Amino acid sequence: MGLKSSLSNDEMEFLRTHTKFDERAIQEWYDEFMRSFPYGRLTDANFIELFKVYFSVQNADQLFKVFFKVENAEQF
Repeated sequence: MGLKSSLSNDEMEFLRTHTKFDERAIQEWYDEFMRSFPYGRLTDANFIELFKVYFSVQNADQLFKVFFKVENAEQF
């Protein structure tokens, strides 16, 4: 399955409705994400590094483990 170069109308509308960002900002974030992660996926290490940058936490790897432990437990 190929990767999309842009968000669908439904995806864009959802993000516009549920965030404070306008269409231009959302598309810029999407484009930057796809440049940084061309396969459209984050590894655990990528996620932890982004979390450290955006949330300025020192123990992001520990928070990551706790978050996904709780998230996985809720799926069962």
